[in-house]
Parts: sequence; C-alpha cells; structure tokens
Amino acid sequence: MSLQRELNTYWQLIRTLLLPMRWLRWSVLGALLVALLGGLYWWLNETIGLGLVMAAFLYGVLFFSVGGLLMPGQMLAMASSKQLSLMGDLRTRLWWLLLGFALVASLFLALLGTLKTDLSFGSTYIAILILVSLILAAVLLVGAYWPGLQGFVFVFAWAYLQALDWLMAQDPLLLAGILLVCWWLLRVWWLHWRPARYVKNFMTQGQSSWWGINGDDKPEWTNAVIYQPKAGAKTWLGSSLRGQADGVKADMQRLVIGVAIGLFFGVLGFWGAGQEAWLKIWQMLGPMLLLIMTLSVGVAINFIMYRRIHCLWLFFPGDRRALYHYVHKAYWRQLLPLAVFLVVVIGLIDSMVGINRSWVVPAIMLVLGLLVAVQMFYLSMLVYRLSGASKRWLDWTTGIFLVVWTLTVIMSGFFIVHQEAHYQELIPLVGVALVINAVFALILPRIWSSVSLVRSQ
Repeated sequence: MSLQRELNTYWQLIRTLLLPMRWLRWSVLGALLVALLGGLYWWLNETIGLGLVMAAFLYGVLFFSVGGLLMPGQMLAMASSKQLSLMGDLRTRLWWLLLGFALVASLFLALLGTLKTDLSFGSTYIAILILVSLILAAVLLVGAYWPGLQGFVFVFAWAYLQALDWLMAQDPLLLAGILLVCWWLLRVWWLHWRPARYVKNFMTQGQSSWWGINGDDKPEWTNAVIYQPKAGAKTWLGSSLRGQADGVKADMQRLVIGVAIGLFFGVLGFWGAGQEAWLKIWQMLGPMLLLIMTLSVGVAINFIMYRRIHCLWLFFPGDRRALYHYVHKAYWRQLLPLAVFLVVVIGLIDSMVGINRSWVVPAIMLVLGLLVAVQMFYLSMLVYRLSGASKRWLDWTTGIFLVVWTLTVIMSGFFIVHQEAHYQELIPLVGVALVINAVFALILPRIWSSVSLVRSQ
C-alpha cells in the first residue's frame, strides 16, 4: 500500500473516531483560528490576546475531554460492526490511533501543567500519560461490557488528581515500564475481544436511543440508574411540545433529583479534592455555572421544541401568532425553574463549604445567561420562519451564536481578572442583550403570522 493511501486510511479513521459530528469538527477549526488571533492580537492588546489564547486552551481541553469519551465508544462500534470488521488490520490500526491520542493529549496537558512552573516536564508527562492511558482503558472496558456507563468513569475526577500527585513522585523509569505493560495488556485484550452483538456508541446517538424507543437499544442499567418521573402530563399540547410530561409535579420531581445530584457531587468534590483546593475552584466556578448551565440547558430545550412544533400545530386552537406565543411561554416555563434550581444548589454548596460570597456577580451571570438563552430562542424562531424549519440552519446558527457570545465574554476580560472586583465588565453585555431581545420580541410575532407550517424539513 502506498504512503498516500496509508495516510488517507488513517485520516478517515481519525475523522470517524475523533470527529464524527460536524459541530466537533468546527470546534477544532475554531480553536485553531482563536489561537492564531490570540497570537496576532497579543502585541496589540495584552488583555485581548490573553483572553483569546485562554479561549484556545479551553477549546483544546474540551476537544481532548470529548475525544476521551468519544474515541473508545467509536472503537467499540467499529470493531463490533459486521461490515467494518471485515477490513484488514482494523483493530490494530484503532489501537495505534488510541495510543497516539493518549500521547498527544498527555503532551498538551503536560505543556499546560508545566507552563511557568518548576515542575519537571519529563516526570509530569509520564505521570499524565499513565493516568490518561488508564482512563481511556477504563472507558473502553466499561463501554464493552456495560454500554452507556462510560461517563461514570469521570465521576471520581478528584481521585485522578490525587493519583497524579503520587505518580509524579515516583521513578520515571518504573512508570515507563508500567506504561508499556498496560498498553501491551490492553492490546492483547482488544485483539481477542469478541462482542456478542453490535455495541452502539451512545455518545453519538439521539435521545431515542438512550430511552429505548428502538427496543433492544436501551441499556439494561437504565432501569436501575435513571429515575423516570411518574407524574402525569398536564396538557397534551405542552407534553407534545416538550417531549415529556409538562405537569408541575413532574417538573418538581426532576428538580429535586437535580438538586440531590448536584449536592452529591459537591460533597464528593469537597471531601475528595481537599478543602483548600475545592474552595478555590468553587469560588470561581460557582457563578460561572449559572451562565454555562443556563445556556446548555437552553440549547437542549430549544432543539427539542424546534423539532416538535410540527407535531402539534394541526391541533392547536389558535392562529400562528398565538402558536408562537404559546411556544415562547413554554420555553420560559422550562428555563425559569432551572434558574431557581441552580441558585438553590449554589447557595446550599456555599453554605456547606463556608463561602460567604457577594451575590452581585452570580446575579449578573444569571441574568446574562437567561437573556442569551432567550435570545437564542428568538434566533431559532427566526430561522424557523426564514428557512422552513431547517434543522441544518438551526445547527449552524446556534453554533455561530454561541461562539460569538463566548468570545465576547472572554474578550471583555471578566474571566482573567478577579470576578468580585471586576463585575462591571458584564454590565454592558447585559445591556446589549436587552436591546437585542427587545427588537426580537417586537418583530417576531409579526413575521410568524405568515410562517409556513405545512411540514418540517
């Protein structure tokens, strides 16, 4: 086989393993673009340059984190596929790519960890490589025997950090020997693993695969691990639009479960990572969660409702403008309880760990998160009207919208200074979001009066 064909084969495998989804491919390109812009603007304005470089590092961490979850699952799916398993040396190639990913990801993390520190790069790199290798092997093994549970490997992240400190204190030659043995054992298992059936990668599947709509696709552990609210629906229209029961009792059950899970992980991190380290992380992370989680859940709600409007418009008693207001109100009814849930969880965790923070910054972050999330809803309704409910246009516009807002917040300098003393950087952004939302609120009901609802594309 020629070198060009060999490289093309590996490139196609890399795309399938690491970049199976379009948004992830554009995230990688966005990270490269941000890094170039950061280097260009560094000489013009240190604050802007530093913010853009930090954005590039965040994209890099996100890429390697998502890759750590995606790659083992994609390997299992490809190796258990009857068609792909006929390819010669497929498993050997996949094993080499997993090893290459571990080497590159560890190199990135080692460079990031030893930057402007006195730590030895060699010892740090070997320790991180062992830890990354063990995590990838654990995700691969868990996915092979308990599909869908791969994410729980990362629950004890605090234990991995403590193990990293211990590994860095050991002899690098001994660690290198252990590393070779671990990768050899993983290769032996991988080449001899015989799946009984096709192992679907649930990280790349839609909601239907997770909830077992396709019958046997449902993981067996979901009945024991995932609790489904038993409360009934309030209205048929609301439940059809949301894809789940719209009753107040069902919402309360979901929020109570969310609060319990949030407190559990808060206590786990507090006692696992150590009080001093956790306090420093939580002091900064707490207010950011109000912005990040509001936007994340807002994106999920928006995508579900966008795809389900066509399911109820024939049965809706009002005209098109009334349908728009109904969808708008349903979006707010799902978003506001989330805000209350986040405030309760952050307040309880602050009380548990003894943090007495000023609520000026969290309040601004919450307001900004709600405004941007609602602005994203307005944008999706505009896309629905102009594109005929095109899902592809929704994906593109949502991705561009979130990237623009993320870079705007980072370039404001808020995340690279002390938050409590520099919250004023976010106030102009709140004003801009208010103005944009007011414009959308005025024009959207008018243009929706003539929207085409014949079918969803």
